Amino acid sequence: FGLQVDAGAATFGDVDAVGAGAHVFVRDPTSYLIGVHGNYENWDINGFGNADVYRIGGEAELYAGSFSLEGWAGYQHTDFNGGGGFAKLTAAYYVTDDFRLDAGVGVMKNFTYGAASAEWQLPDMPLSLTAEGRIGEDDYAAGMIGVKFYFGGEQKALINRHREDDPDDGLFDFIGAAGAAAPVAAPPVLD
Repeated sequence: FGLQVDAGAATFGDVDAVGAGAHVFVRDPTSYLIGVHGNYENWDINGFGNADVYRIGGEAELYAGSFSLEGWAGYQHTDFNGGGGFAKLTAAYYVTDDFRLDAGVGVMKNFTYGAASAEWQLPDMPLSLTAEGRIGEDDYAAGMIGVKFYFGGEQKALINRHREDDPDDGLFDFIGAAGAAAPVAAPPVLD
């Protein structure tokens, strides 16, 4: 059993965001994770004011050898366009224990996107390199590259970090959440 609390802040071009979230879950690292996950985000959209985004829903992960299937679905509410359902589903394959490839789809009120990403943990280090590309409705496209540092605990393979350590926090993860929450005239939000 686990309880995880998350907080974060980010800047996406002219858009600033802060947020917090929590998970309550049960996990068997050899086969599954099942839980409830909720978060709150406040997006300051330059020229359009603030947009609050709330999400609550069930989350599940299934593990089968080198494959993982991960999902989060529930209810989302935004200041500008009210509430509706949301869902995110990702299929992942670990080419090696330290190299993950995945692809997925995210759906929310008025916005759908597809994503593909890779993460490679450097040998014998708690450091990984990441890359992600996303495309979505209304000609949305984004790309990200980054570095992740894993704090605390013993050194372990990337697949074990993903299945034994804290689940993904989900903050700022839904591309276009603030854009979907803002008036139609708002510029697209890049992640």
